[in-house]
Amino acid sequence: MKKEIILGQKYEVKPERFHRNMVGTAEKITNGGIIFRVESCELCDRETADAHNREITADYADVKQMVGETYFFS
Repeated sequence: MKKEIILGQKYEVKPERFHRNMVGTAEKITNGGIIFRVESCELCDRETADAHNREITADYADVKQMVGETYFFS
């Protein structure tokens, strides 16, 4: 069962190419997954995010949870 993804909302996501979770805004849903605009990520993943113009495609299974405005990402 696929999770309901709301475009424009922020999610905590762990894409396959990333070492750690990141927070991104859902931009578009495609047959290949969900395209997220990276809002914040760990230092070890910044090069990967920047190499893809801060747009990452993730699977539904990579989505951990929706995050609110008060979510703290260190």
